[in-house]
Amino acid sequence: MRQRVFTGVVTQMQEHHGIVDQEVHFPMSVVVGRVPLVGEKVLVKAVQDPLKPISWTAQKVQTLNGQPFKSPPPLLPSMSSNPKPGILGTKPQPLLKSPKIPPLIPSMQPNPGGMMQMSHHQQMSWSAPFDGWGAGLKRHAEVMGGRRGGRWEDGGGGPWGGDAMHQKRKRWRAASEEEAPKKSSSISTHSAPLFSCFSRDTQACDYLELQRRYPHLHLPSNLFHLQLSWTQSFPLDQPLPLRGPCRFHVGSNQLESEADVCESTDDAFSVRVLLFSMPCLEDLYSQCCNLSKEAVHPTALLKFVMVDSGGELRLPGGHWSPKADGANPAKDGSTLVNTAVRCMKEQTALDLSACTQWHKMAELRYLSGDKMETVVVLLPDVWNLVPAEEDWAQLSQKQLDGDLSLPEGPSVVFHPSAGLNLSVVSLSSLLEPQTPQTRDSCEVSLMAEMFSEMLQRDFGLELYQCLCRLPQGPGVKEDSSALMEDELKKTDKQTAKKKGLIDAKKRKLKEKEGERETEDETEPLKESKSGGGDNQPSKDSERPLGWTAQLPRKVLLSWVFFDRQLTGSVREADLLNILLSLGLFLSPAQAQDLVRKAAVGGLCLYRNLCSRWSDADQTDGSISAEGNKAMLPGQACKERASARRTTNTDLVNYRGNVINLPNLLQTLESSKAAQCELEKCVATLQARLEAAEARQASTEQEQAHQKELKRKLEKAETLNRTYEKSLRENSGQMISVIEKMQRMVEQVTSLNICFICILETVF
Repeated sequence: MRQRVFTGVVTQMQEHHGIVDQEVHFPMSVVVGRVPLVGEKVLVKAVQDPLKPISWTAQKVQTLNGQPFKSPPPLLPSMSSNPKPGILGTKPQPLLKSPKIPPLIPSMQPNPGGMMQMSHHQQMSWSAPFDGWGAGLKRHAEVMGGRRGGRWEDGGGGPWGGDAMHQKRKRWRAASEEEAPKKSSSISTHSAPLFSCFSRDTQACDYLELQRRYPHLHLPSNLFHLQLSWTQSFPLDQPLPLRGPCRFHVGSNQLESEADVCESTDDAFSVRVLLFSMPCLEDLYSQCCNLSKEAVHPTALLKFVMVDSGGELRLPGGHWSPKADGANPAKDGSTLVNTAVRCMKEQTALDLSACTQWHKMAELRYLSGDKMETVVVLLPDVWNLVPAEEDWAQLSQKQLDGDLSLPEGPSVVFHPSAGLNLSVVSLSSLLEPQTPQTRDSCEVSLMAEMFSEMLQRDFGLELYQCLCRLPQGPGVKEDSSALMEDELKKTDKQTAKKKGLIDAKKRKLKEKEGERETEDETEPLKESKSGGGDNQPSKDSERPLGWTAQLPRKVLLSWVFFDRQLTGSVREADLLNILLSLGLFLSPAQAQDLVRKAAVGGLCLYRNLCSRWSDADQTDGSISAEGNKAMLPGQACKERASARRTTNTDLVNYRGNVINLPNLLQTLESSKAAQCELEKCVATLQARLEAAEARQASTEQEQAHQKELKRKLEKAETLNRTYEKSLRENSGQMISVIEKMQRMVEQVTSLNICFICILETVF
């Protein structure tokens, strides 16, 4: 193991790791002092391990000074003909390589791969606050000059050069020039969308393609092929159904005696199981599409079950067992389903044999010596295993005396095997860089990327169909009379508001009228830039060309999915790339015509596309989900061949009957949807019945209370009459007593007078 101490330049920074000179990786735990920035000069102590995919790893990184390491570009190509050798040596330069003259804007550096090197959601941390468009440009420059650019462009010290001439020019520069403050950028702040810039109809990727797509992932050195099966499992006309709620709950661990582990396994085939949790659509709408500060991104609500091994995540699953699972999986597709059911029962005590659909998401192929290992990722319809309300109530009643605290709503319960930890992790967390970078964590990251790309395709197709339905301009009339009445009401309100403003302006001085008009003109611009949440723009000039009175809420959810920072807007250029990446083979002119309907001033303030969002499902049979694919040569032949294959495999003989599997699955989905609607209706009726019973009980209690009050009132009236009678009787007696006492007082008074007269006579 080699060791070397050198000075280099930070060429890339992520949340948990960074890269020096495009070839030395370092985790944040080895940084001494403050965290360096991209372009800063650092002192590095690195070691080389040829057995690892990342040969050079830093053990210590320390910032030398607080000034970014900038070098002026060479005046001529000949001045940079002798590149500074890196710690891995000097790499040969192509003969026809273009001069190393950096562009004026770092984000416009040439891309040798022909496409964006990193998906946008990897350029910015999910949890970090957005720090301006300038930071976005800086991150873009980091990616473009990152690990792949360093491998193909040069072996020196970064995209701005690291040769000896650049070092000399840096030393020649005056200190005042080094410390000159940067001018503040006038570019408006806007965040990058959740979007990966490559086509969604790719069927397979080799190692080079995986590096080009995911340069932030440390791919295993023995991975040589990735089959993207989700494009066939979920075609354009049958996307993943977000049919919730499907909640997960991790209970207590199993006892060691309860775990039945299969010993005889074969590592030629392995299976990984994606257990997908999602809320109901109403929760998605309420938590993602509201205008409050507590709004969250949809990827934070979509979750998966992961095995947590000391902070390292991996997908649940295991190896194929010929004895327990069946014949060779290459010949029998149901074998790996048996493997998945067995492994999940061993690891989580969850029986997945009741799942009716197992969607193949991907196949990863590794090479160990001369032996190939195939890893198949399956997505079962575990959302159909959620117990009903009555069954969940019974289960909760049984667990009252146990140690399991169940949640209130129905959930799928897991009991990990002894010594195994399970975690329910959101998709947004899985899209973050995983540490440490192992084969298992790489599989987790790849599955998260593919799942995100599938959602990007589905939500992007929803936006495409919405833009196709939008009118071409403001002259298009609405057909609904209710919508026309709403427009008339809004027009009356706006007219009254304008009259009030005119009356207020008349009362102002002429000198202040000009200032007032200027403020009225600038306020809509401020609201437009901030992407305010008001669904109704204050002026007709702010409305996009395709404005309509009403749109479905699922369209709003699609817009929110691409708006990663929930700013209320999507850039026009990003929306154009989203439409071009759907695999519909649209021309840029076609996509631009659609984007023009929703964009105003380079931004699409999607909440201003309509006045209200409803649950109405607007479908138009004339809008095809194929785009220009039907125009491609040979496409008809491919469709006919696919139809023949489908005809051969879709019809199955079962007990003498010919069964059409697609029709059966469609009927099953329809029956499940009808069952869900019936369950909702039953729940609503039950709630109404309980409310009626509560009202009836309250009424009966009130009636009983009234009867009791009436009885007490009657008793009080009886006592009152008795007291009145007694008072009358006692009043007569009292009068006679008072008269007697009056006579006695008069007699005593006369006696006193006589006694006084006698005394006067005697004395």
